[in-house]
Amino acid sequence: MSTLKADTVTTKSDNTDLTITGGGTGVPNLEAGFKVGGSAGVPTASIQDDAVTLAKLAAGTDGELITWDASGDPATVAVGTATHVLTSNGAGAAPTFQAAGGGQWSLKTSGTVSGAANLTISSITKRVLIFCQDVTMASTAELYLMTQPASSSSFPYLNWVDTSIHTGTTTLTNIRGTGTTHMTLTAQQTVAAASNRMLNCWIELPDPANTVARQLLRYYSLFKIGDAYHSWGFGEQREDVSHADAGAIDVVKIEASTGNLSMGNYYVWEQG
Repeated sequence: MSTLKADTVTTKSDNTDLTITGGGTGVPNLEAGFKVGGSAGVPTASIQDDAVTLAKLAAGTDGELITWDASGDPATVAVGTATHVLTSNGAGAAPTFQAAGGGQWSLKTSGTVSGAANLTISSITKRVLIFCQDVTMASTAELYLMTQPASSSSFPYLNWVDTSIHTGTTTLTNIRGTGTTHMTLTAQQTVAAASNRMLNCWIELPDPANTVARQLLRYYSLFKIGDAYHSWGFGEQREDVSHADAGAIDVVKIEASTGNLSMGNYYVWEQG
Protein backbone atom coordinates (compact mmCIF):
# COMPACT_ATOMS: atom_id res chain seq x y z
CA MET A 1 0.00 0.00 0.00
CA SER A 2 1.37 3.38 -0.97
CA THR A 3 0.84 6.68 0.82
CA LEU A 4 0.47 10.08 -0.82
CA LYS A 5 1.45 13.01 1.38
CA ALA A 6 0.57 16.54 0.30
CA ASP A 7 -0.60 19.77 1.90
CA THR A 8 -3.07 20.55 -0.90
CA VAL A 9 -4.71 18.45 -3.62
CA THR A 10 -6.59 20.35 -6.31
CA THR A 11 -8.17 19.49 -9.63
CA LYS A 12 -6.07 19.89 -12.73
CA SER A 13 -8.43 22.56 -14.11
CA ASP A 14 -10.92 25.02 -12.71
CA ASN A 15 -14.66 24.21 -12.34
CA THR A 16 -13.98 20.47 -12.26
CA ASP A 17 -14.98 18.20 -9.38
CA LEU A 18 -12.26 16.39 -7.52
CA THR A 19 -13.11 12.68 -7.60
CA ILE A 20 -11.79 10.23 -5.00
CA THR A 21 -12.68 6.63 -5.72
CA GLY A 22 -11.92 3.29 -4.15
CA GLY A 23 -10.65 0.25 -6.00
CA GLY A 24 -12.99 -2.66 -6.61
CA THR A 25 -15.49 -2.91 -3.77
CA GLY A 26 -13.44 -0.65 -1.53
CA VAL A 27 -14.54 2.87 -0.64
CA PRO A 28 -12.57 5.95 0.40
CA ASN A 29 -11.93 5.98 4.16
CA LEU A 30 -12.07 9.47 5.65
CA GLU A 31 -10.42 9.40 9.05
CA ALA A 32 -11.66 11.22 12.16
CA GLY A 33 -10.94 14.91 12.10
CA PHE A 34 -11.47 15.18 8.36
CA LYS A 35 -12.50 18.75 7.53
CA VAL A 36 -15.09 19.93 5.04
CA GLY A 37 -15.12 23.63 4.28
CA GLY A 38 -12.55 24.38 6.99
CA SER A 39 -14.50 23.05 10.01
CA ALA A 40 -14.03 19.59 11.45
CA GLY A 41 -17.06 17.43 10.61
CA VAL A 42 -19.20 20.41 9.55
CA PRO A 43 -20.14 20.56 5.85
CA THR A 44 -20.35 23.86 4.02
CA ALA A 45 -23.80 25.30 3.32
CA SER A 46 -23.70 24.12 -0.29
CA ILE A 47 -23.33 20.51 0.91
CA GLN A 48 -25.57 20.64 4.00
CA ASP A 49 -28.75 22.30 2.74
CA ASP A 50 -31.11 20.22 0.59
CA ALA A 51 -28.28 17.90 -0.42
CA VAL A 52 -30.04 14.58 0.28
CA THR A 53 -32.96 14.07 -2.08
CA LEU A 54 -35.83 11.63 -1.57
CA ALA A 55 -34.27 9.31 -4.13
CA LYS A 56 -31.05 9.14 -2.07
CA LEU A 57 -32.80 7.62 0.97
CA ALA A 58 -32.54 3.90 1.54
CA ALA A 59 -35.61 1.81 0.73
CA GLY A 60 -37.99 1.25 3.65
CA THR A 61 -41.38 -0.21 4.52
CA ASP A 62 -44.60 1.40 3.35
CA GLY A 63 -46.34 3.06 6.32
CA GLU A 64 -43.26 3.47 8.54
CA LEU A 65 -42.04 6.88 9.67
CA ILE A 66 -38.51 8.09 10.37
CA THR A 67 -37.53 8.98 13.94
CA TRP A 68 -34.41 8.87 16.17
CA ASP A 69 -33.75 6.42 18.97
CA ALA A 70 -32.50 7.07 22.53
CA SER A 71 -28.90 7.17 21.23
CA GLY A 72 -29.79 9.77 18.62
CA ASP A 73 -29.47 7.33 15.75
CA PRO A 74 -31.99 7.16 12.90
CA ALA A 75 -34.80 4.65 13.46
CA THR A 76 -38.30 3.94 12.17
CA VAL A 77 -41.75 3.97 13.73
CA ALA A 78 -43.45 0.64 13.03
CA VAL A 79 -46.49 0.52 10.76
CA GLY A 80 -49.73 1.00 12.68
CA THR A 81 -53.10 -0.66 12.37
CA ALA A 82 -55.75 0.92 10.14
CA THR A 83 -57.60 3.80 11.95
CA HIS A 84 -54.82 4.05 14.60
CA VAL A 85 -53.27 7.47 15.21
CA LEU A 86 -49.66 8.52 15.83
CA THR A 87 -49.25 9.02 19.59
CA SER A 88 -46.39 10.67 21.47
CA ASN A 89 -44.86 8.55 24.24
CA GLY A 90 -43.04 11.49 25.81
CA ALA A 91 -39.46 12.71 25.73
CA GLY A 92 -36.85 10.03 25.13
CA ALA A 93 -39.25 7.55 23.53
CA ALA A 94 -40.27 7.05 19.93
CA PRO A 95 -43.91 7.68 19.03
CA THR A 96 -46.13 4.73 18.17
CA PHE A 97 -49.38 4.14 16.33
CA GLN A 98 -52.19 3.48 18.81
CA ALA A 99 -55.97 3.21 18.84
CA ALA A 100 -57.64 6.62 19.07
CA GLY A 101 -58.70 7.62 22.57
CA GLY A 102 -62.29 7.79 23.77
CA GLY A 103 -64.60 10.64 22.84
CA GLN A 104 -65.18 9.81 19.20
CA TRP A 105 -68.79 9.02 18.38
CA SER A 106 -69.94 6.98 15.43
CA LEU A 107 -73.36 5.96 14.18
CA LYS A 108 -73.88 2.33 15.19
CA THR A 109 -77.31 1.82 13.63
CA SER A 110 -80.48 3.66 12.66
CA GLY A 111 -83.89 2.85 11.30
CA THR A 112 -87.63 3.41 11.44
CA VAL A 113 -90.30 2.02 13.73
CA SER A 114 -93.67 1.27 12.23
CA GLY A 115 -96.30 -1.19 13.33
CA ALA A 116 -93.97 -2.99 15.76
CA ALA A 117 -94.73 -4.08 19.31
CA ASN A 118 -91.52 -2.42 20.51
CA LEU A 119 -88.21 -0.93 19.49
CA THR A 120 -85.40 -3.22 20.66
CA ILE A 121 -81.75 -2.17 20.41
CA SER A 122 -79.40 -5.07 21.13
CA SER A 123 -75.69 -6.00 21.02
CA ILE A 124 -74.69 -2.92 23.00
CA THR A 125 -71.01 -3.10 23.94
CA LYS A 126 -70.01 0.56 24.37
CA ARG A 127 -71.37 3.78 25.76
CA VAL A 128 -74.39 4.68 23.65
CA LEU A 129 -76.72 7.59 22.98
CA ILE A 130 -80.09 6.59 21.56
CA PHE A 131 -82.14 9.28 19.82
CA CYS A 132 -85.83 8.73 19.07
CA GLN A 133 -87.68 11.05 16.70
CA ASP A 134 -91.45 11.42 16.23
CA VAL A 135 -92.34 8.08 17.84
CA THR A 136 -96.08 7.67 18.32
CA MET A 137 -98.78 5.00 18.68
CA ALA A 138 -101.64 3.67 16.62
CA SER A 139 -103.75 3.92 19.78
CA THR A 140 -103.33 6.02 22.92
CA ALA A 141 -100.63 4.65 25.25
CA GLU A 142 -97.64 5.48 27.39
CA LEU A 143 -94.13 4.64 26.25
CA TYR A 144 -91.78 2.71 28.53
CA LEU A 145 -88.01 2.29 28.63
CA MET A 146 -86.50 -1.01 29.85
CA THR A 147 -83.00 -2.52 29.96
CA GLN A 148 -81.89 -6.13 29.86
CA PRO A 149 -78.60 -7.67 31.07
CA ALA A 150 -76.77 -10.03 28.74
CA SER A 151 -77.10 -12.93 31.17
CA SER A 152 -80.85 -12.52 31.68
CA SER A 153 -83.86 -13.34 29.53
CA SER A 154 -86.05 -10.83 31.38
CA PHE A 155 -85.96 -7.14 32.22
CA PRO A 156 -85.00 -6.83 35.90
CA TYR A 157 -86.09 -4.19 38.37
CA LEU A 158 -84.76 -0.65 38.40
CA ASN A 159 -84.34 1.94 41.10
CA TRP A 160 -84.87 5.32 39.52
CA VAL A 161 -86.25 8.85 39.74
CA ASP A 162 -87.94 10.92 37.06
CA THR A 163 -89.19 14.48 36.93
CA SER A 164 -91.77 16.05 34.63
CA ILE A 165 -92.54 19.65 33.75
CA HIS A 166 -95.80 20.94 32.30
CA THR A 167 -96.56 24.63 31.73
CA GLY A 168 -93.77 25.74 34.06
CA THR A 169 -94.61 23.51 37.03
CA THR A 170 -92.02 20.98 38.23
CA THR A 171 -93.29 17.85 39.93
CA LEU A 172 -91.47 14.82 41.25
CA THR A 173 -93.66 12.12 39.82
CA ASN A 174 -92.08 8.84 40.87
CA ILE A 175 -89.44 7.15 42.93
CA ARG A 176 -89.54 3.61 41.60
CA GLY A 177 -88.54 0.57 43.61
CA THR A 178 -89.10 -3.15 43.83
CA GLY A 179 -91.45 -4.45 41.17
CA THR A 180 -90.82 -1.70 38.63
CA THR A 181 -89.10 -2.77 35.44
CA HIS A 182 -89.40 0.39 33.38
CA MET A 183 -89.10 4.14 33.18
CA THR A 184 -91.99 6.08 31.66
CA LEU A 185 -90.59 8.21 28.86
CA THR A 186 -93.83 10.18 28.55
CA ALA A 187 -94.14 10.99 32.28
CA GLN A 188 -97.45 9.18 32.64
CA GLN A 189 -98.95 11.12 29.76
CA THR A 190 -100.16 9.35 26.64
CA VAL A 191 -99.04 9.66 23.03
CA ALA A 192 -101.00 8.80 19.91
CA ALA A 193 -100.95 9.75 16.25
CA ALA A 194 -104.65 10.66 16.41
CA SER A 195 -103.99 13.32 19.05
CA ASN A 196 -100.85 14.58 17.31
CA ARG A 197 -98.69 13.62 20.28
CA MET A 198 -95.18 12.39 19.45
CA LEU A 199 -92.21 11.39 21.56
CA ASN A 200 -88.75 12.79 20.93
CA CYS A 201 -86.05 11.71 23.35
CA TRP A 202 -82.44 10.77 23.98
CA ILE A 203 -81.30 7.94 26.24
CA GLU A 204 -77.76 7.61 27.57
CA LEU A 205 -76.33 4.32 28.79
CA PRO A 206 -72.84 5.33 29.91
CA ASP A 207 -71.15 2.05 30.80
CA PRO A 208 -72.99 -1.01 29.50
CA ALA A 209 -69.98 -3.34 29.69
CA ASN A 210 -69.35 -2.80 33.41
CA THR A 211 -70.26 -5.98 35.25
CA VAL A 212 -69.07 -4.76 38.66
CA ALA A 213 -70.80 -1.44 39.28
CA ARG A 214 -74.55 -1.17 39.02
CA GLN A 215 -75.66 0.10 35.64
CA LEU A 216 -76.64 3.76 35.43
CA LEU A 217 -78.70 5.47 32.74
CA ARG A 218 -80.51 8.73 32.12
CA TYR A 219 -82.96 10.12 29.60
CA TYR A 220 -84.67 13.31 28.45
CA SER A 221 -87.90 13.39 26.47
CA LEU A 222 -90.24 15.93 24.89
CA PHE A 223 -93.75 15.11 23.76
CA LYS A 224 -97.31 16.34 23.14
CA ILE A 225 -96.85 19.06 20.54
CA GLY A 226 -98.48 22.31 21.65
CA ASP A 227 -98.46 21.74 25.41
CA ALA A 228 -94.73 20.89 25.45
CA TYR A 229 -94.64 18.24 28.13
CA HIS A 230 -91.15 17.10 28.85
CA SER A 231 -89.55 14.79 31.36
CA TRP A 232 -86.17 13.54 32.39
CA GLY A 233 -84.93 10.85 34.65
CA PHE A 234 -82.05 8.76 35.82
CA GLY A 235 -81.78 5.33 37.34
CA GLU A 236 -79.77 2.25 38.07
CA GLN A 237 -80.26 -1.46 37.77
CA ARG A 238 -81.69 -2.74 41.05
CA GLU A 239 -79.54 -5.02 43.17
CA ASP A 240 -81.02 -6.69 46.24
CA VAL A 241 -81.47 -10.09 47.87
CA SER A 242 -84.24 -11.17 45.54
CA HIS A 243 -82.57 -9.93 42.37
CA ALA A 244 -78.79 -9.66 42.34
CA ASP A 245 -76.76 -7.81 39.74
CA ALA A 246 -77.36 -9.72 36.49
CA GLY A 247 -74.32 -8.42 34.59
CA ALA A 248 -73.65 -6.01 31.75
CA ILE A 249 -76.65 -4.45 30.03
CA ASP A 250 -76.69 -5.10 26.28
CA VAL A 251 -80.34 -4.57 25.33
CA VAL A 252 -82.55 -1.46 25.55
CA LYS A 253 -86.22 -1.70 24.71
CA ILE A 254 -88.91 0.94 24.17
CA GLU A 255 -92.47 -0.33 24.17
CA ALA A 256 -95.99 0.88 24.77
CA SER A 257 -98.21 0.23 27.78
CA THR A 258 -100.63 -1.23 25.23
CA GLY A 259 -100.70 -1.68 21.45
CA ASN A 260 -97.97 -1.20 18.85
CA LEU A 261 -95.70 1.63 17.84
CA SER A 262 -97.06 3.50 14.86
CA MET A 263 -94.21 5.56 13.43
CA GLY A 264 -90.88 7.17 14.19
CA ASN A 265 -87.12 7.05 13.61
CA TYR A 266 -84.23 6.06 15.84
CA TYR A 267 -80.47 6.59 15.80
CA VAL A 268 -77.91 4.81 17.97
CA TRP A 269 -74.54 6.49 18.44
CA GLU A 270 -71.68 4.73 20.24
CA GLN A 271 -68.47 6.09 21.69
CA GLY A 272 -65.21 4.55 20.56
